[in-house]
Amino acid sequence: MKEYDLICSLGGNCSAAHNLRFRNLRKFSLPFDWCYMVDETPIFKLAECFQSNSLLKIACKNNLLPLTDEEERSVMFHSDTVHYKDQYSGFYFVNHFHKTLQDGGYEDFRKSFETRLLRLAEYIEKSRNILFVLATAFEFDVSAVLQLQQVLIQKYPEKNIDFYIIMFNSSDDKTINENPSLVVNKYKRKQNVYDFSKTNFEWHFLDDIENSKLLPSGNYLSALEKLFIKTCPFKKFRKELRKIYGIGR
Repeated sequence: MKEYDLICSLGGNCSAAHNLRFRNLRKFSLPFDWCYMVDETPIFKLAECFQSNSLLKIACKNNLLPLTDEEERSVMFHSDTVHYKDQYSGFYFVNHFHKTLQDGGYEDFRKSFETRLLRLAEYIEKSRNILFVLATAFEFDVSAVLQLQQVLIQKYPEKNIDFYIIMFNSSDDKTINENPSLVVNKYKRKQNVYDFSKTNFEWHFLDDIENSKLLPSGNYLSALEKLFIKTCPFKKFRKELRKIYGIGR
């Protein structure tokens, strides 16, 4: 069993944060838990932001754009939210807005998101052993994570920082140890409903991880998340996922 002070999802899609929560490894909310990406741009940008101490530049109001019809089809659809992409970082925010920017949706979002950005920076400083988890539904260029890894090693030389990438819809099934602190698990299959509402065997690596309890657990659950947990197994959520992925047809 490997112990970490801080376990942080880098997004990709929300399956990483969900599987951390499923195993009680997500103790507090962090900024990228529910963020989507369609390419490697956000990870390259994160490396730049850590290097220049500019995390707060992510998702500024004047950089948020509505998704095009094509982009709406490339990320998971949520009918009860308004969807934006951050042209600065490349992150997609499809879970976060319940009102448009014009109707005042940004203010609530920014307060929460900025709190999470500052929490991430603070908890990195307080931690010694850190794990970042990234989940993608496409073939991901690992050079982006290697660049982020190098920046963080230089910025925090006294810390042990590991990365685990789980990559679906890949060209083959294999595990690659890029270096002692970066593991890539590639799977040919597409993600399915259980990656987002329960779990699958590909996430078994998280079963060998535990929190050190160095950092405080937060009362981070939103009202919507509490409702999801209370009504588990998330029938409505699963039904929507099944429509998206064509499961059960």
